[in-house]
Amino acid sequence: MSMGAGDEAGRRRWNSSVPLWALAAVMGMAVAGMLVSRAAGWPKSMTVTSTVVASTAFLAAALAAGAFRSRYGILVLGALVCCWLGDIIGPGNFMWGLYAFLGGHLLFVLAFVSTKLHWRDSAYAVVALAVIDVLLMLWFLPNVPENERANVVAYTVVISSMVAAGWGARHANPWILPAAVIFFISDIFVARWRYGGGWIKGYLCYPLYYTACMLFAVSVRSALPGAGRRVER
Repeated sequence: MSMGAGDEAGRRRWNSSVPLWALAAVMGMAVAGMLVSRAAGWPKSMTVTSTVVASTAFLAAALAAGAFRSRYGILVLGALVCCWLGDIIGPGNFMWGLYAFLGGHLLFVLAFVSTKLHWRDSAYAVVALAVIDVLLMLWFLPNVPENERANVVAYTVVISSMVAAGWGARHANPWILPAAVIFFISDIFVARWRYGGGWIKGYLCYPLYYTACMLFAVSVRSALPGAGRRVER
């Protein structure tokens, strides 16, 4: 009996998912290793190695998902490269790492705009996020050194714009909004970790951040020709 077209398509989709699942597993193990290394006070080289492996895994996932086959994919890959740079630079220089992530969020915004973005939905989200941002600023900005405040405020505006654009693009690609929201939440933990103290916040931010990056990488596949998503190419 010959295999039907639907069965064949399902098999191909499953086969294309295997590398993504494998890379997600590698990333998860590397993140776990990084957290254990930090908690146990192991040599810094082990933490750095785990970070490089984890961050390279989400880059590899974007490539495996077909990043170069759509405009959206290229922009997301560029954003994830910025995240990779932030992961490597950030531990040694927080502000330069912040600049790398800021560039990444700008590229995410461009990626979402390349979809059939619902601008009105994004406008509504901007209003809601403005309220959230004001509350966040009141919460942790007093603890931010004066020479870092402008950068922190600018970063908050840009990542909020990314989430707002993600809300407007949620109909075009189902992975975008969860990834954007999780990234936003992870950065709240980063801010409280750096400016409010509490080691537990640092350990919470990493699993959330890497989950968001992997979801962005997987979202690339939904932008491929024939994926059934409304994405401009």
